[in-house]
Amino acid sequence: MKKKIGKNIAIASVVGLLYFLFLLPMSRVFALLPGTEVRPGSFIPPAAGIYFGLPAAIGVFVGNLIADLITYGSLSPAIFFGSLFNFFMAYLSYRLWYATDKKQLKKDLIIYDSRSLIKYVLIMIYSSFTAAIGISFAMQMFAGVSPADSLLQLFLNNFEFALIFGVIALILLPKTKLKVQLPKPTLNGKLCPWHVILLLLLPLVTFVAGLSSEPLFTASSAELNLILIAVSLTIGSVFLPVNQPKESDEGEILKTSIRLRIFIYFILAAMLTAFVLLLVFFAIYSKVESDTQILWKMTYLAAGISLNLIMLISILILRHMEKKITVPLYNLARAFQTEDKASGNEIDAFSSAIDFYSVNIDGDENSSDEYKLYIGLNDKDIREQIISMEEARDILGHICLDYVQGYMASETSGGWLDEQQQKIKENTLVFTIYGATDAQIHGIVDEAILALNQEAILIVKNGKHHEFYSGSGNVCA
Repeated sequence: MKKKIGKNIAIASVVGLLYFLFLLPMSRVFALLPGTEVRPGSFIPPAAGIYFGLPAAIGVFVGNLIADLITYGSLSPAIFFGSLFNFFMAYLSYRLWYATDKKQLKKDLIIYDSRSLIKYVLIMIYSSFTAAIGISFAMQMFAGVSPADSLLQLFLNNFEFALIFGVIALILLPKTKLKVQLPKPTLNGKLCPWHVILLLLLPLVTFVAGLSSEPLFTASSAELNLILIAVSLTIGSVFLPVNQPKESDEGEILKTSIRLRIFIYFILAAMLTAFVLLLVFFAIYSKVESDTQILWKMTYLAAGISLNLIMLISILILRHMEKKITVPLYNLARAFQTEDKASGNEIDAFSSAIDFYSVNIDGDENSSDEYKLYIGLNDKDIREQIISMEEARDILGHICLDYVQGYMASETSGGWLDEQQQKIKENTLVFTIYGATDAQIHGIVDEAILALNQEAILIVKNGKHHEFYSGSGNVCA
């Protein structure tokens, strides 16, 4: 227990220090509005929050609070609430990450495909907008700036850096020795999902109500709005469901590694291109705009638009890349590993893998499909296992490599009821194959049924469609 508490304090301290070091210099260099400034450190709350959880959110709160105290010289309700909504940007991102899309959660991976990237973008839109609403009310108390005038700029200030640098941080963090802080249910009680959603949407409702009032926003109502929003977000976040992530298998880690390397190289190249274009924009615009403040604001706006466009384009490329690049490279790597072990001839293995790659790089319509074959080891006539697990694995491995260039095999066991309703236990081999076609899979299963004298083999495609295949095109009911 003491070790865990010490670890959490260390996380909060390091995250708070990093956030403080990002915030303090910018408040003295580039102010956007009274009470706020350009914040490249805005990626820290969501990235650290998703990865390290509540301790990181506390660190964000403390780091922001100390930076504001040093900058403005005193503690006020507005400064406290501004720091509190930085906390919510971290903590809401964390709770929403583990409350949604539970099938895609992985223990050792955060952003690993286009679906998880889209999920991150949607969470960033919500958490950045919610934090911006709270901070806009705090700014109204602090400097008299109407939320209607500050909200968009505050949202972009949060969202831009969280989107670009947050993605990079969450891709790189799992490659370090730092472990993800997995969530635990905060309360045993449950609320209706619609109640939780309404609580989390209360900031938006409050802002819209302020827009529809006359006058638009008043300083007297700002503090009440902040208290109401903070309470609703606290209750809503602690009642969010908590889903535990799954372990990633060997093949998924390899496939993800290939995908992420390509994605990171693309992002870095695209960001470098955007930076060069930004320098060109700055050089040209500085000749026609003499006001330094306007020049910097326009440059900042151009940087935000260009970087966000790059990220959105990257999402589309990542989705397309799954079929065109990632799967063929994955099959090449798996083929080389497997054939090298089987034959000992690296040149032949690499040549075979390249042949497979050259076929699939053209974009077979099934090249991104995942198949799992569940092959029982009991003989269908005597209902007992007469062949060892290792011998069966070796036979089935050779059959697979006659049709595809790579596979993964794992062992499991299960049970079923026969026609006499007797309970039968059976050892099973599970073969996972990517980048194959239905014809190739059926060819493997036809031979496996004959080799192991099986009645039928379960084929699961993409985790959704399944069939009990009994050979030569027959599918069991």
